[in-house]
Amino acid sequence: MDKPHETNNDYQQQIDELLKRSQQEQTTSLFCDMPEHLTIRSVVPLTEQERTQIVELFSAIIERPLGNVTEIIDPNLICGVSLQSDSHYFEVSGRQQLQKMKLKFHTQV
Repeated sequence: MDKPHETNNDYQQQIDELLKRSQQEQTTSLFCDMPEHLTIRSVVPLTEQERTQIVELFSAIIERPLGNVTEIIDPNLICGVSLQSDSHYFEVSGRQQLQKMKLKFHTQV
């Protein structure tokens, strides 16, 4: 099992990756003032600090308030997190990386 410090670094890297993606993807929404529900999927339970960071960052990225936040432990991710709201989806996970590698491998063969 990862040491807490390593896990925090991994989550920080994932948060940084989400921020980079958000800067590349400018998404507009019709109901900007309505709160969105957020589902956070992760392989391991998040600390309160990690959860707070993710919620604040995601809210800033989508430029909308968040209502209910649900956390789901999902071992299918392998590692990382996925964030899904009513209108947005971001994923930084081991599953995603493996899928990208598979696609790249099959297109080269």
